[in-house]
Amino acid sequence: MATPCRIINCSKQPSPRLPIEICERIIDSVAWSDVNTAEAHEGDEPSLLCCILVCRAWVPRCRFVLSYTEVDLRSHNDLVFFSRFFAVYPHTASNVEQLRIYGRKENETSTYDSWFSSVPAMLPALPNLVTLSILDVDLSHQHPNIFMLYSKFKLASELVHGLILTRVSFLHFSQVARLAYAIGARTVSVDRCPLSLPIFNSRVNRLPPPNTLHTVIEMEISSDAWSELIKVPSDWLLAFPNLQFLEITLPRYKDADNLKQIDPFAQQHGQDWFRLCELSRGLVSRSVQPKEISVHMSMVLFDVFIDGVPGGNPKLTLKAYDRDAAPCISALAKALPLLSRGYFGSVEIDLNDMLWIWEDHTPELWKAVDDALVLHHPSLTRFIFHIVSFIPYHDVFTRRYGCEDNFRDALFPQMAQRAIIERECVNEDCAIHCQVEYRKVSA
Repeated sequence: MATPCRIINCSKQPSPRLPIEICERIIDSVAWSDVNTAEAHEGDEPSLLCCILVCRAWVPRCRFVLSYTEVDLRSHNDLVFFSRFFAVYPHTASNVEQLRIYGRKENETSTYDSWFSSVPAMLPALPNLVTLSILDVDLSHQHPNIFMLYSKFKLASELVHGLILTRVSFLHFSQVARLAYAIGARTVSVDRCPLSLPIFNSRVNRLPPPNTLHTVIEMEISSDAWSELIKVPSDWLLAFPNLQFLEITLPRYKDADNLKQIDPFAQQHGQDWFRLCELSRGLVSRSVQPKEISVHMSMVLFDVFIDGVPGGNPKLTLKAYDRDAAPCISALAKALPLLSRGYFGSVEIDLNDMLWIWEDHTPELWKAVDDALVLHHPSLTRFIFHIVSFIPYHDVFTRRYGCEDNFRDALFPQMAQRAIIERECVNEDCAIHCQVEYRKVSA
């Protein structure tokens, strides 16, 4: 009699299991993939959140790697969500590097951003925070101890972005200084904020405590309008004893609807440049901090840098970014008279990023710049003219000038007569010398 076949119940057999180390490697690989593709925590169902649904054994590792490096708070509901999230996963607070807080939206009431004062109370400390960004918030109607509350978010890095304020309103600039001091910000960015307010508290008519002004070493200021930008009280900047770098971004367009570019060196901006030069000279002439001061103004054709050691003569640097020579030379000729109130001891023109065409650099074209230097900068004792590192060979011009210094003397004969042009030619390194010698050998 045949033996009946026994049916094996496969459902009772143990399923094959991967070692937990391999599972964790899989989860980590998914997490890094999300970070590298900038999809983590941004899509509707990111891969890492799907992994947490695979099985119970995957949950601890997913919770460990699931974290936010950037937190955006756009409403009180977002604040409640992240408060609960960090309460469940407290270890993820150490992964947050950027915190952005958005206050009022368009057509909302002025008190809609009152929840801004609740952020430090509802979120844990963020030990690795490097940037705090505040947008569209009115500090004037926040909690009176707002600065003490925000001292909870001490910035971890001294070299990164610091405090960024965008369209933030305040009664006086001391509120900005106190907020920067509370979080330990070494850099402060003021973007499209009201710039005509005094630094002191008008009700008590005094500056903020001096210790609140010591942390800031870099500041960036930008505005949509020239008329607003020139209202910056010099007390704002002169009050910071350790300020070493100031960047001013000048508006490039008339307004958001009219995209026609502004000519920053038109005659109507004469008083504006006078005030900016006075402000820069005031920073450089300070004797409280024996370190180099740099003021950077960004524009369309070239950038303006004003550098100097307190107590010394400031230096003006004009670095061209436009690859066409003609508009740049014209702008330089108009800029130098307006910058004369800086009383610069040295001027540098840097054309290193310009596309070099010999026909664009003749003494006739550069004569207006040479005249402006002589007429409007009589105290000049040093003139530096940087040309591109590679100059193409030209059958006429290369042989005519012979070396870079002769070329500089030809473009700026009045500067050469005063013997203040900095010499850079060394036979082994001079671009024109090398080309002439190469042609002689080749011939």
